[in-house]
Order: sequence, then structure tokens, then C-alpha cells
Amino acid sequence: MPAVERPAPGARKAGIPVPVADEARELARSACADSLLSVDGGSTTGTAKAVALSTGPPIAVPTIYVGSEVTPVWGLTDAARKTTGTDPRVLPRTVIYDRGLTCTLPVDLSAASGLNAMAHGVESFAAPRRNPISSPAAEEGNRALAAVLADPDGLEARGNLLHGCPSDIRCTAARARRAASTNRRPFAST
Repeated sequence: MPAVERPAPGARKAGIPVPVADEARELARSACADSLLSVDGGSTTGTAKAVALSTGPPIAVPTIYVGSEVTPVWGLTDAARKTTGTDPRVLPRTVIYDRGLTCTLPVDLSAASGLNAMAHGVESFAAPRRNPISSPAAEEGNRALAAVLADPDGLEARGNLLHGCPSDIRCTAARARRAASTNRRPFAST
């Protein structure tokens, strides 16, 4: 899919700033890096994806419920313009989910990011390109996300959020393009 340029919304910083991406790519080149490890949330995963455009797929360890780690979507911002696209080179080849890493994430941030992923799942039920896999995946993801309401501080609930967000994001991505998950090998901690 070709890159699409559009204005960045308001004051919101969307995508990874091009100078940050350029610096990260240069660091990877100068270190002769053959792998890239992304540990944290959306901006870290986004930066790893920007580097992956020239080095290949990263390994992702999300510590927030974003879901970007299961999509081949990238975004770069230069001044007031955001360029986005999809490329299989940016889809992390391995994703490690460790619910213990989310324990320092405040409950309100857990709930907000979980609700964002849930919105993607709800959206998938009415999407014009929904398929036999996207609707059950959205239902499964939303059910898992709802568990945080019953036990917002528990490891079980946080594990459910880590499980639910990628399910919701995957079904959103699946309705927009064919699934591109062949390079990803997820691993969930117990």
C-alpha cells in the first residue's frame, strides 16, 4: 500500500517525528544492528517501525495496551504533515507479552488505552469489510478487555488487557487489508 500524506490533527503529535526516525536509523546503522528491541508503548514501537523500514522487523515488548505491535502500519510526521503506510518489514517478527511489565501503568491509563482498543473491536462489527474471523476476534478481545473493570489492579485483568487489545487491533487491521501476521510469533507470559 502506498504512503498517504495528511495533515497532522491539531496540536496532537501523530506519528514519529522524521528527525527522531532519522537519528534512530543512523544509530542502528552505525552499530551494525541486525535486530531491534522495542520495550514500552506506542512511541517506542513506532520508532522501531521507522527503523525497520530500513533494517527489517523489530522485536516488540509492549508495556501498554496499544496494539501497534500486531500491525504493519507505520507513521512519520514532518512539520504539520503525517505520512502513513503499511509495509510487512515493520510488523514485529516476535511480540512478547508480559503482564508483569504493566504493573506500574496507572489504572486510569490502563482503562483509557483498553477502551481505545475496545472501540476498534466494536467498529469491526459494522465494518464493510468484516470477515468470519474479525467479528469473533473483536468479541473475544472486548470480553477480555471488560475483565479490567472487575479487577483493575490484578495481574489477571492486566493479562486480559494484553490479550484483548491485539485481538481488537488485529480485527481492525484485517478489515482494511489482508492479514499480514506470517512474520510474527507471539509469546505470552504466564
